[in-house]
Amino acid sequence: MAASLRELLSRESTHLHPKPRKSPRPSPPPLCADRQSFDRPRRRSGCSSRPSEPSRSNSNASRVNSLGSAPPKSLVPAAATVDCVDDDHSADEAAVRAVVSVLSGYAGRFLKDEAFRRRLRDKCVACIATARKGVAHAVLANLELGIESIERLAEEGPHGAPRDSKIRSLRNSIRLLSVVASLNSPRSRAGGYTCGVPNAHLSACAQLYLAVVYKIERNDWVSAKHLLQVFVDAPYLARKNLLPDLWDHFLLPHLLHLKVWHNKEVELVASWDAEDRDQRMKGLNRAYNDQMDAGTAQFAVYYRDWIKSGGKAPPVPTVSLPPRPSYLEPWGKRSLSLSRTSVHHAQTPKKDFAVIGSQPGSNVQSSSLSRAIDLISQSDNLKECEAAVHVIAKAWHCTQGGTALVTALSTSSVIEGLLEVNFTSKDDEVLELSILILAELVARNEVNRQVVLHADPQLEIFLRLLRNHNLFLKAAVVLYLLKPKAKQMLSLDWIPLVLRVLDFGDETQTLFTVQCHPKSAAFYLLEQLLMGFDVDRNVENSKQLVALGGLDLLIRRLEAGDAQECRNCASLLARCIRADGSCREYLAMNIKKTPIVQLLGNQQKSHGSAISLLSELLCLSRSGLNL
Repeated sequence: MAASLRELLSRESTHLHPKPRKSPRPSPPPLCADRQSFDRPRRRSGCSSRPSEPSRSNSNASRVNSLGSAPPKSLVPAAATVDCVDDDHSADEAAVRAVVSVLSGYAGRFLKDEAFRRRLRDKCVACIATARKGVAHAVLANLELGIESIERLAEEGPHGAPRDSKIRSLRNSIRLLSVVASLNSPRSRAGGYTCGVPNAHLSACAQLYLAVVYKIERNDWVSAKHLLQVFVDAPYLARKNLLPDLWDHFLLPHLLHLKVWHNKEVELVASWDAEDRDQRMKGLNRAYNDQMDAGTAQFAVYYRDWIKSGGKAPPVPTVSLPPRPSYLEPWGKRSLSLSRTSVHHAQTPKKDFAVIGSQPGSNVQSSSLSRAIDLISQSDNLKECEAAVHVIAKAWHCTQGGTALVTALSTSSVIEGLLEVNFTSKDDEVLELSILILAELVARNEVNRQVVLHADPQLEIFLRLLRNHNLFLKAAVVLYLLKPKAKQMLSLDWIPLVLRVLDFGDETQTLFTVQCHPKSAAFYLLEQLLMGFDVDRNVENSKQLVALGGLDLLIRRLEAGDAQECRNCASLLARCIRADGSCREYLAMNIKKTPIVQLLGNQQKSHGSAISLLSELLCLSRSGLNL
């Protein structure tokens, strides 16, 4: 399209909602303007002739302006607030028609622009390029046949095939593509694959061509809904590869506050030392993309449901900013993500320090301990905090972690102070003592665990500890106690660091009274990294594991480990095969039969893992499996 989408919407709005001859009618409300305009109260009787006051800009627009950028322009010309129920409903209907016109008009480019058709086909072909070579599958065949049929109809134009033949071809294309699109329906298995291709990607391509089919049939409303579904099924693929120009003009204006946030955070990270800057930037970009994908899908659903209801606007989505990681705050600005007053702990009276100091075997004066706790809680001086860690660790050792000391340390300010020391100090002895104290506090109190996870939401502090060659195994034990979720592990460094823990994690680590095998932590973290994200991220992480030589490590663990370890390895190996089919033959040739047979005869969960691995190994070449 020569004209921009905004210009097209403006023209369509004027055409669909012309000015009446007698009394002026309001234009449709701006689709990407202040969200409050959708939530204004409607009067049930009476119409006000007084012009409405200008709407206030929302906080996101204010943030954009503060950086010198203009707020997003509305896709439909703004007008005065409508005070009558009938006028409000009419405006909503006109806005919906404008949205439908823009979306179906975009799909209509397929019929007019040969270069556009070619680019669209190339993008969809690239999406299924990861399909297992040599495998014929009905789903892939349906998609290819549907695309070819639609391209042929577009090339022939309105004066090509006879009408009856064209109708049959359209109906057949709808049938073929609908089968593919159903792969990502709510009733289908979430996060599934077909021939190594994520079902979400196949469905997005099918939805895109269904939008074209219904445009050919001149059913603009259905065409618009299918086009929006592309952004719902695979938001990252849609905005980066399939439909980037449509996303830029249609959905991005709703999400500009995320771009502003990202730009400001990039400036902050850029000021850090080169040693840590790249890793922090990767984590920041992942958090940004995750939130942008979520927002894209939410607003695509919003417009789709708007369209479905025939003009009655559903609630406007609210897309919040990603949580700001604590690692972005330099030392001295003690402002970790969790407010010190947001979690209430039992506070230790001053007299309890005397109790601690008088316990058997204790040679720590209560005044020294009291000052150490105050320093770790409040001081911005790193040296003072490092000295405080020594005092606290000595008190813990002398009292064997007595109840009074545990209560005194179980406050958000103390825990945040320990985390800041872990992130900033270069003294391995201080870091180890701090890790030991944190392990005890987390193991004894669920609230303490939550404090740590909230204070370090992207686990950047623990990534730093995992990179430490002397402390990575102890840091892994604390992570296992914390039980973080996948959404907190966004850095690309997680896979290699966790594989190192798995490789060297056989020996039990003792952290004061806490004892644990680091390999247990490694299996938990790998499960989160390979299964806890959306389809695209799971595939990416699985392929990274394969590329880093993780298959050999898992094979060794499968052959030498106990039943639980074998079950974990089998599950992870099956996931790797689904993500990267090229490793199937390698595994079939190198995995011995004994551990798999033992799993088959073991408990129900282990039995299921063995069957899952076997089914993946047997998918391509049965002769390659050494059974």
